[in-house]
Amino acid sequence: MPYQGMAKPKQKGSMRPAGFTRWKRARTAYHLTAAEVAMAKATGFNPTVMEAAAANRTKPRRAGEKLATRSKPGQVKKVKQLIRSRYEERFGEVLKEAPTIEELRAEQSRKRSERRAQKRAEAGAVPPPEPTE
Repeated sequence: MPYQGMAKPKQKGSMRPAGFTRWKRARTAYHLTAAEVAMAKATGFNPTVMEAAAANRTKPRRAGEKLATRSKPGQVKKVKQLIRSRYEERFGEVLKEAPTIEELRAEQSRKRSERRAQKRAEAGAVPPPEPTE
């Protein structure tokens, strides 16, 4: 056994991309608006489920298998209808506008930096210098 007692090296490309990256790919593949992405997230629809629904996939996908980067017009229409019908069924109406993925990511990083600054202040550490322009 060549890896006895050592950590096995990771295979390149075996990890799934981060959440925002997966949603960006799904947004471009299925031509989704920011409101449709928000509706999909609210109803528990994720990019993997979208791909399965669009392709009528019944078998679960394999671990290293990538999501589709392109889709056919019929698949786009099907995914959009599924998102809208699930959201309307659950919440009673369809969203007209919502923040984009980039805005959500910026908000998340802003909150993270605020929490870190608050923890530093509670611990009595000196805050890092503010960047000057």
